[in-house]
Amino acid sequence: MLSSLIKNKKMISVYKPIEFPIVDNEEISNEFNVVVAAREQAKKNLPKETAKSPDFNEVDYRKKMQTKVMQASHSVQQALNDIGNSINDFSIENEINESKRLDKKYEEELASIFAEKKSELIDAKKQLELAEEDLQQFKRTNKINREPNYPLSKIKAIGIVAIVLLVEVLINGNFFAMGSDAGLMGGVFIASTISIVNVSLGFIVGSWLFIQANSIKKLIRIYSRIGYLIIIIFAFFFNYIVAVWRKALEVLPDEAEEQFWIFLNSGVSSIWDVSSLGLFAVGLVCFAIAAYEGYRFDDSYPGYGKMSRQRNVCREILQEERKELAETVNIKFEEYEEWLDDKYAQIKNLKRNLSSSISSFEQQKSIFDNYVTHLEGALEYILKLYRETNHAERSEPDPIFFDDVIDSKIPFTPFHFIKEDKTKEIQSSLDDFTTYKPQILDGLSVSRKKYIDLITEICEK
Repeated sequence: MLSSLIKNKKMISVYKPIEFPIVDNEEISNEFNVVVAAREQAKKNLPKETAKSPDFNEVDYRKKMQTKVMQASHSVQQALNDIGNSINDFSIENEINESKRLDKKYEEELASIFAEKKSELIDAKKQLELAEEDLQQFKRTNKINREPNYPLSKIKAIGIVAIVLLVEVLINGNFFAMGSDAGLMGGVFIASTISIVNVSLGFIVGSWLFIQANSIKKLIRIYSRIGYLIIIIFAFFFNYIVAVWRKALEVLPDEAEEQFWIFLNSGVSSIWDVSSLGLFAVGLVCFAIAAYEGYRFDDSYPGYGKMSRQRNVCREILQEERKELAETVNIKFEEYEEWLDDKYAQIKNLKRNLSSSISSFEQQKSIFDNYVTHLEGALEYILKLYRETNHAERSEPDPIFFDDVIDSKIPFTPFHFIKEDKTKEIQSSLDDFTTYKPQILDGLSVSRKKYIDLITEICEK
């Protein structure tokens, strides 16, 4: 709605007086070939002694000078007509009326926007209420009386697990390279596979089985404890077997498989050295760290973190909808407020331009009168030069009209600056704005508060 008001801007252009070229007597006399024409006539003793009026050359000079005056006059009159028309056509009555209804238009636009967005806001609120109700029901069912506790970002836990995995791969890579036909790359591949299994088992134990062991349901607690005991025992033997294989590769890389079974049958004593025990311990530590980070990956009660995050997502959606709609209300308020300020400044500028144009018209008349005076002086100079040159070159007496006083006046049509007096109209508009602008702004503020309150009511009831 506001865009339709902004498009309809009325302007009165500032009139800039037209400047004219400097009149140079010598230059004009050369342009008209005055001396040459006078000599040619003198050779023929023309104009004749009995001539009582100027000859065709003097008439032509006068016409040419009058043409210059007419051309200048036409340019000025056209410019004055244009500025006069723009003043006469100027009217801001519609804009004034529109501005007085601006608070109503703002109210109508907000009503339209609110009607369109209200259902989305209500839906978002309902989704949050359902998610909150589900969360509270979950807490009651599982007898939870605390707030959820889980990291806001999973990046740290993932990073620690990745570092643990990398450390174990680097430690094991050289050992497994000794028994691999592919050398170091083959050793790293084997070490990576073993480390992924080891760390993954630890993470699964921590993030799933340990957490399930906290369930209020007895059967789930029993199964989960059995499950994580089985996996812990499996992880112990898995790391023990890996340690035995590393020991076999360290002793006889070429007969690693035979050595493996020998050491395995020998029991724990086969790895009873600092290096093997250290590597065995590294595997178990990596498993334990992965299990710990898995346990801390979410809330310690199964499903509680997920339910809380679902509630938080619904809350964020509602807040985003609320923020977006409130920003729209405020942005529209600023647009209407800016429109009022621009309109007031525009009318002040119109008044200034009108006054400037009227004063510039008087200045233009002075510039034009000066130009005509100089042209008349140039005409007198040309006619004198023509007669003096003719007099000096002829053999017979001068024509009678040479004794007449030279009339250098150049007639022209006076300017007409037809305009209506818009000064009072514009001043009246300024006075109106001064009176009703605060009232309009109050109306805009009331509408803004009304819809901000409606948005708050929907989101917080």
